[in-house]
Amino acid sequence: GLLLIHLQLGLYAGPAACRPIGRDRSREVFKMFDVNNDEQLSLFEFKNVMMLLFSNVLLRVLVQWMLTILIVPMISQKIVHDIESGLNATWIFITELDEHSSLANSIEIAVETVRDYLLSFGWINASFLFLWNLIPESVLNTVPITLCSILLAAVVVPWIIFKIDDTFQWIADRLSPDDDKKEN
Repeated sequence: GLLLIHLQLGLYAGPAACRPIGRDRSREVFKMFDVNNDEQLSLFEFKNVMMLLFSNVLLRVLVQWMLTILIVPMISQKIVHDIESGLNATWIFITELDEHSSLANSIEIAVETVRDYLLSFGWINASFLFLWNLIPESVLNTVPITLCSILLAAVVVPWIIFKIDDTFQWIADRLSPDDDKKEN
């Protein structure tokens, strides 16, 4: 039943709602909340189990949407801006080097070598430049932020959602009614 609820929620709330707990863990949670140990959940006990399990789902969905819509784009813009600033500072440093400096000469030779290598593929270079010029500049300007956002959304967001699951696991273990039964 829990799996069906998660799958149905996944249709409307996205993939964050589609990760139900396993069969063993759900049995464990049901057993923890079975206050009178009759191996059946009363309506009150069942409501407590559902509140715990689906507050996890609600938090996962809210965090995923908040990260995906707000946080990831802002962090991506900051990362891209910092990279651009670093590259600009490096470029200024290189261009202001004394042209008789050995570092400046080494950099110039390396850049010329790469340029010559790329230009040696004449037809590939011409084809690439033709295709490159077909892409509108507005699209090219958004590529770095888009790639950074994809990377963050693919790595950081799932990691945070797994940490939320770990936190709810910890809460479930600490707030289990079994602890109340042991104290009474």
